[in-house]
Amino acid sequence: MRLAKYSLAVLIFGFAPLARAQDLGTAHEFVAGLYAAYHGKGPDYLGHDAKAAFSPQLLRLIRRAAATTPADEVGALDGDPICDCQDSSGIRMANLKLTRGPQGRATATVRLRFPDEFRTLRLDLIGVDGDWRVCDVHTKDTPSLVAYLTQSLRKPH
Repeated sequence: MRLAKYSLAVLIFGFAPLARAQDLGTAHEFVAGLYAAYHGKGPDYLGHDAKAAFSPQLLRLIRRAAATTPADEVGALDGDPICDCQDSSGIRMANLKLTRGPQGRATATVRLRFPDEFRTLRLDLIGVDGDWRVCDVHTKDTPSLVAYLTQSLRKPH
């Protein structure tokens, strides 16, 4: 009986973080929060706020790409991948659509309104320690940020 109670507790508490990350409601909150951060001073998704935005795998690629870029050159990642922009002033999230993916993943299709245009991005989300993180970014010009960064790291500098 004691083993059964312990097993039940592991099932309930051990998988609670995974379940939270699989909930599309929390995915919506996560993505909406990413874009709400642009109001005011704005986020630092390539610096201080990176761990709260990106999966460890994508963050490693971002950091490696930055580390291998000579100081006097522009790196492969020359803007903010969350907004697909260099200047986020006036940005507003116009629309957000979420779909559940396999194995605790989700996809967020985000339409952003800039002062002079609309831009659509697709964010692949994955659960990391019970919270959602971006594991890839897809835009019109960059079909996969992961593939782009991986390819850029293969090129000699």
